[in-house]
Amino acid sequence: MKRYRIQVRHKGIYVEGVVASENDKDALITFHKNYEAGLYQEQREDLCDPNKCHIAIEETDNGTTEVNIGETSIGVQVGTAGVIAG
Repeated sequence: MKRYRIQVRHKGIYVEGVVASENDKDALITFHKNYEAGLYQEQREDLCDPNKCHIAIEETDNGTTEVNIGETSIGVQVGTAGVIAG
């Protein structure tokens, strides 16, 4: 199984989470189910156009993602703890 970090911005709300899945399509389905089950916290933000839905999906390596200064753990540096569900 692969791990995917998913971020969603819509109508001034930001939600992120990490899910384990076989592929990106199944990861989005799992993320949606987890969101509907209340496993993720919504955060208010005004970063993007509230009339558009922005979804970012990223395959991670063991819960970390590469950045140009090294590796960063999911959630710790971005302000909230990530959730691993599967």
